[in-house]
Amino acid sequence: MDHPVLIIGCGYIGKLVAKSLQQKNQEVIGLVKSLESKNRLQQLGIPAVALDITDHDSINSLPKISAVIFSASSNRSGPLAFEKIFSIGLDNALKIAKNCPFLLVSSTSLYTQTEGQWVDEESPATPTTSSGEILKKAEVKVLDRGGTVLRASGIYGPQRVYRVTGLLQNTVRIDPRKKWINQIHGRDLATAIVHFLTIPGLFNITDDLPTLEEDFYHWLCQRFDLPLPPIEPKAHHPKRGYSNKRVSNKKAKTFGFMLDFPTFKEGYSELIKFFKSIG
Repeated sequence: MDHPVLIIGCGYIGKLVAKSLQQKNQEVIGLVKSLESKNRLQQLGIPAVALDITDHDSINSLPKISAVIFSASSNRSGPLAFEKIFSIGLDNALKIAKNCPFLLVSSTSLYTQTEGQWVDEESPATPTTSSGEILKKAEVKVLDRGGTVLRASGIYGPQRVYRVTGLLQNTVRIDPRKKWINQIHGRDLATAIVHFLTIPGLFNITDDLPTLEEDFYHWLCQRFDLPLPPIEPKAHHPKRGYSNKRVSNKKAKTFGFMLDFPTFKEGYSELIKFFKSIG
């Protein structure tokens, strides 16, 4: 591509994507909201700008680009900020992209099936939360203009270790409803973003092995020589709602996507070594 790829929301995943593209001699620009985040990216060798994607006037200062990756994080945003980012912010990003490739990082949380059944890209996605409805509308906008939507499952990796820290801090409670968990290593998600940047359509990005939550923690506890956490009901999560499904990645793999961490065992084995090394 002749011009930089714009990465909107250049956090944990965005940085991995930026480095991967740079290794392919592709210029990038990371778009973040704060000067502090901009400075951190530049220290890593990633060109960056600090501006508000929801401010139409600010984005007019951006240079010409070849593609847009919209991976804005909403974890610390309230409902109003979330809606602003994925409605006004997304609309502004689509205007920036014009006819260039556009990729939105979405979530498999939009699948709200509850019986542990397999779901794929043809399965109904009927979100039950306001944030889910907003994200689904964002997906439709991107797909309608011929873009790419990646529905990522639960992200883990060196900067996403809440399942491990929860176990070590004794805060984990296992759902008694035999709940399936679907996960993707951060490096594999970054690989998928680069791979699918110019391939339009909807794709689930998850590993090969959905796992019962109890089985996952049994495996993890064995590695740390810890007892299994208590099995008891969990508090309702109003932002995500409840779902219980197994997410298929078959479509993504038919388009040539390959995993470095095909199951949680490969990915968490690497993380466990790190935790044990620091005591």
